[in-house]
This record gives sequence, C-alpha cells and structure tokens, in this order.
Amino acid sequence: MIKNILLSAYACDPDKGSEYGTGWNWAIHLAKLGVNVSVLTTTFGQENIERRVNELDAHGTITFEFLEVSKLIKFLYQWQFGVYIHYLSWQIKAAKRAKTIHIENPFDLVHHITYGTYKFGSKMWKLKIPFVIGPLGGGQHAPNKFKKYFFEGWKNEKFRFYIDKLIVKSLSNKNSWLVKADLILVTNEETKRVVEKIGNNKVKYFLDTGLPKDFFPESFPKRKVHKTLRLLWVGRIYALKGLPLVLETLSTVDSSYRIKLTIVGDGPFGKHVPQWIETYNLKERVNWIGKIPWDQVRKAYLENDVFIFTSLRDSFGAQLLEAMSFGLPIITLNINGAKIFVPENAAIKAMVTTPKETVLALAEAIKFFYDEKHQREIYGKNGYEFARSHEWHNKIKQVFELYKETIPIK
Repeated sequence: MIKNILLSAYACDPDKGSEYGTGWNWAIHLAKLGVNVSVLTTTFGQENIERRVNELDAHGTITFEFLEVSKLIKFLYQWQFGVYIHYLSWQIKAAKRAKTIHIENPFDLVHHITYGTYKFGSKMWKLKIPFVIGPLGGGQHAPNKFKKYFFEGWKNEKFRFYIDKLIVKSLSNKNSWLVKADLILVTNEETKRVVEKIGNNKVKYFLDTGLPKDFFPESFPKRKVHKTLRLLWVGRIYALKGLPLVLETLSTVDSSYRIKLTIVGDGPFGKHVPQWIETYNLKERVNWIGKIPWDQVRKAYLENDVFIFTSLRDSFGAQLLEAMSFGLPIITLNINGAKIFVPENAAIKAMVTTPKETVLALAEAIKFFYDEKHQREIYGKNGYEFARSHEWHNKIKQVFELYKETIPIK
C-alpha cells in the first residue's frame, strides 16, 4: 500500500504555470487522494506555497521543505549556465536531505518531477526505494530538412544534437540513474527511444501538462460561423516554434479563402516577425498582437475558430491542451508529443517529410476547416473531452494507478 511519498520538485509554486504549476498540482492532488506527501523544493515559490498550503482540503497530509543553495550559486543563477548549476547543486542537497528524512520517516516511493529531461537526472535512486522520474522529454530533435525555418538558431540546434549524443553515451551504463529508475514517464516516442537505448524499458507515456478545473469555460464554447476563418497561434517566438512555417503555409492558400491569422506572443525571434509577414505578403491576413495578459489570451482562444501549432521540436506544447480546453480544433505536426497525445479525431496532423510536402498538408488542413465548417465543432468537442481528462485531479489518479501497477511496493 502506498501511503508515504516523497516528491523531489525543484519547481513548485501555486501562482505560476508551466513547471512550477506542475510541481504544486502534483503534490496537492496526491494529498487529496489520501497520500502523505513530503515535498522537497527550492525557495523560489516559498512565500506563495506557505500562503496557500493551509487552504487545502486534503485527505492526506502535505509538508514542504525549502532547500537553499549557496550565495555563489544563487548569484550565478542570473545567467543561463548558472540555471543549470543551480539545478544540479539543488539536486545534490535534496538527495542528502532525502536520506535523512527517509531514516526518520520511511517513504514507500520517491518521485522526481519538474524540469523533466533525461539530460538532468536525479540522485533520489540512492534511497534504494521505488524510484519514479518524469514526465521526461528532451529526446526530440529538429528535422534537418527544416533548418531554413530556424535562421540563426540552427547552429544551436546542431550543438544540442551533438551534446545529446555525448549525454546518451555517458548514461549508457548499469550505474546511471536512468537505468536504475523503476518507472520512467515520457512525453513522446523520441524520448522513449532514447531511454530504452540507454537500457531501461520500464517506460510509460504520460503527458506532462495538466489543467485546473477552473481553467475551463463553464460549458463547451459555441462559436458563430463567420465568413472569415479565424486562425490562432499562441506561444513564445523561438526558432524551434516554427512560426515561419505557418506563415509560408498561409501564403500558399489562395486569396479566395478568407482567412485571418492572429499571432499571440513575443520572444527572441519576435524581431523577425514584421519581416516574415512582409516576405510572405501577408499584411492583410495576419495580426500580430505580441505578448498580452492571460485574460486577453483566454479571450483569443474563445474568439478564434482553429488553433495552429507547428513547433519543430517540443516535448508536447502546453498550448495544444489549452486550445482544446476552449474547444478549438487543432492543426499541428505529426511529431513529438503532439503525435502521441493529441487525439486523431481532434486534429489534423501534417506529416513532417519535406518543407514542400508539409506546407501542402498544412494548407489542405486550413482549407478543410474553411470548407467543412460543421467539422470544426466536431473536432473541437473531441479535443474538449480529451482536455477534460487532463484536469489535474484526473491525471494524478491515473499516475497513482501507474505507481501501484508498476512499482514493486512490498
């Protein structure tokens, strides 16, 4: 019987999304199942956690311990290399603390969550109790044939590829943490292949993204049919996100199709967006509104007809789940987490073969949703139901079953 669980959650904060929200939701929903949860985390979210933890209505208990690193490591955190050093230093401290509290109050299982990539491991296996890690990503790489969409970012992709090869080689031994894990959760088949190549076949697919119950509209959104098809793209504008692929695709769709693309977000490659729009002659078809507050992003999800997401390297893409939660049909690529998790009846997924063929497939998907207006709601409802299954309380029930089925609890 699983009663006492230790969570190693580097990122944990109830007032943030992404990794920090994952750490918080994982912890509190395990406690709501009646489990006694001990969480080791950083001091980053301490103030918000301490404010919120007493408000919880849980059947089990939940305790948080905030581990601090040295002043030097904290200073280095302001640079990207310092972020990695901070994470690894915290891991060492967390493992030492875990040994101490495990002696005082033995755990049935330890799970390392957040910042999920196979490249950065966990020392929690040294507790010599059932050890779970993930959901992990990081095994995916950008396809070489699509390098033109990365511009100056391609050199970083190639560097990442060669570093990954070295990491895989270093982990391929019987003493690596990845080999010792009793259960590894992964978000895509590329990462699954890497883990199995390293030498562990105790792998399960599990989506790293979840949504709180109050994230959803009160009911499935009903959309009026307009003469113009309203496409939506949301995200940070990085090279890997593939926004130029969307723009090139739209430029190939005949002008007789009345289409308006709204781009929400900004980022390091945002400086290129005006030039991209001009290059593809899309000034009349594209509205780039940049970074906006969440309530306006929510409004954009409700006011558009179809969500398009063409990231060329992504563990999954939280925006996909967000869009489905607002009942939007999806156009995406048949790679990475989208290939595994986005339901076939909720999306049209373009094969990633050559840029020419993929652009053609994406264009056909756009024209399909333009012509077959009644299909938008059908696809949207299917995605909405899928998103509902990924409310946090549902996800943690699912992972708890994996704990019981997979881990040799005595």
